[in-house]
Amino acid sequence: MAYHTTDPYGITEINPSADMMKVVLESLEEADEADHPDASLIHDSGWMLTVYPNGTVTWENVNEEEPLDEGPLHMTGCDRERILALWIKLSRGHVNAIAREPWQRAES
Repeated sequence: MAYHTTDPYGITEINPSADMMKVVLESLEEADEADHPDASLIHDSGWMLTVYPNGTVTWENVNEEEPLDEGPLHMTGCDRERILALWIKLSRGHVNAIAREPWQRAES
């Protein structure tokens, strides 16, 4: 299975190891100086986990069209350890395990 990460500077790593995923997550500490305030891991299935410096994580499938009134699911207050665990699950294609996490919809 193929996947890739993109850091706040737009640098992409193809099939990174868990250690490299940690490096990408650590780059969020300097996200205010970067082009984008987030880092993401995208699996070939289209599922993507995007992480923000404040510990917010979003979960969406970039290959599926969503209704305009619905956006990606999210969780807040996630620490780097939990985020790394989610990224590792997604890199292995464990989409159903990630879908069972306590995701929330954005409030209207």
